[in-house]
Amino acid sequence: MKKNKVIKWIKKHNKVIIGSVATVALGSVYLYFLKQRNTEGTNTWFNLASLDELEVYRDKVGKEYMNSGLNNLSNKEYNELERKMYRLDKLIGKIKNKSYKGELPHREHGWYLPNKD
Repeated sequence: MKKNKVIKWIKKHNKVIIGSVATVALGSVYLYFLKQRNTEGTNTWFNLASLDELEVYRDKVGKEYMNSGLNNLSNKEYNELERKMYRLDKLIGKIKNKSYKGELPHREHGWYLPNKD
């Protein structure tokens, strides 16, 4: 008897139940990405960070990389820091090149050489 009442109640309120479950699921996904956005060094953070944030994090990673011998880092940790530095350098350069208004200096043997050949 109780089972029939429960089934009837579920059938009557199925849209509310589905809506509640969907809201909780979407909220969980949103919180996950919000956490990823605010966690330094994650892929999401790398893509959404400002130039200032990237430069500060680059300094932090660079100092840790330079002190890797003192901190007794394993090869895996050392390589991870190196990979992060290269990635940060690439992103920072890409952002700075986009913001540069003039023509980028580029010559065959260096930007500092005169054009007279």
